[in-house]
Amino acid sequence: MVLRGSKVKPDCSYQDVETARARATKILQRKKKNLEKSGRDVVAALKRIERRDSEENEYVTREELLHIIRVFVEKIEADEKATAIARKKLQDAEHSYQKTILQFLSGGIAGAVARTSVAPIDRVKILMQTEKLMVKDGPPRYTSIFQTLQHIVKHEGTSRLWRGNMINCIRVVPYAATQFASYDFYKRKLTSDDGEMTIPSRLFAGSLAGATATSITHPLDTIRLRLSVQPELKGISGSVKSIFREGGILTFYKGYTATLLSLGPFIAVNFSAFDQIQQWSDTQWPQNTRSRTFNTVLTLGQGAAAGVFAQTICYPLDTIRRRMQLPGTHYSSTANAFATVLKTEGFGGFYKGMLPNALKVIPNNAIRFLVYDALKSYCAQLYQ
Repeated sequence: MVLRGSKVKPDCSYQDVETARARATKILQRKKKNLEKSGRDVVAALKRIERRDSEENEYVTREELLHIIRVFVEKIEADEKATAIARKKLQDAEHSYQKTILQFLSGGIAGAVARTSVAPIDRVKILMQTEKLMVKDGPPRYTSIFQTLQHIVKHEGTSRLWRGNMINCIRVVPYAATQFASYDFYKRKLTSDDGEMTIPSRLFAGSLAGATATSITHPLDTIRLRLSVQPELKGISGSVKSIFREGGILTFYKGYTATLLSLGPFIAVNFSAFDQIQQWSDTQWPQNTRSRTFNTVLTLGQGAAAGVFAQTICYPLDTIRRRMQLPGTHYSSTANAFATVLKTEGFGGFYKGMLPNALKVIPNNAIRFLVYDALKSYCAQLYQ
């Protein structure tokens, strides 16, 4: 089964277009040199004829001269044609390069738009996930989605529903762009020679893409979490200073192992589920039979279904990584965190905040894929 992924990745990888551009440039330079050499050959030949005429007093016949000129003209025309073809290939490579860069940016913009849309419900989810460690005495502070939203608005103000969203968007742009780009790269490496790609290969490609993106942006995620759970921190700079004072640079990577364990499988299942759902949809409703409105709704549904399926499987890992990013040392390791939560809170402790997360994942995933698909199509129209 061929993994197309036309809805979730740029048409070409950055490496492919960069290689094509470099190859086209070399060919064009070589053809230009050939053309220049042909011109020099014509001049040299004419000089030899002139020398022959003056030194040996032998005249060049009209037929000989016409033949020499005809041979060189044909050679120059061939070189000019080859140069024009090389120039066209370079132009196409430049367009592919620009188009791919725009598509990578589209992935980042899509992630930022989706995150901003669901930022309030995302903060509710994080507060419910981490409350057990942040509020150890007294009754639970956050009992439901609506009550948590009311609590934030009452005690912090409406704008605080988006607290940490700026750093989240800063994180999401490089994260989403890297995720889409690296997913394409790993898929190419794992696709067999006949173009087939197995489900385990898809899962592995998604995991590697998640690990790559996470490694680059994890410190930003830690800053965002602290802003969400510590209202006393004064903006991004305050969060950075607080984290650094706690334990230096390494503190920004608290929960990194748990993050890899949670995000890798989520992205793997998410992308693979989306591809599988999309392929099934294409067999049920061929693309050439869909209206624009139906195609939009279908894309939203595909993204939402993939997101819900992935988050249901991977949510316990997400809870653990969020708790390990909190200030202080609550668990000695990821394994200790799992054991402690299971012992003190039961299996349900892993799924605290799952309802708001599900409500967040559905629109977030749907909007992300929809916006990315729309931006990608727009970029394609620019280079038709």
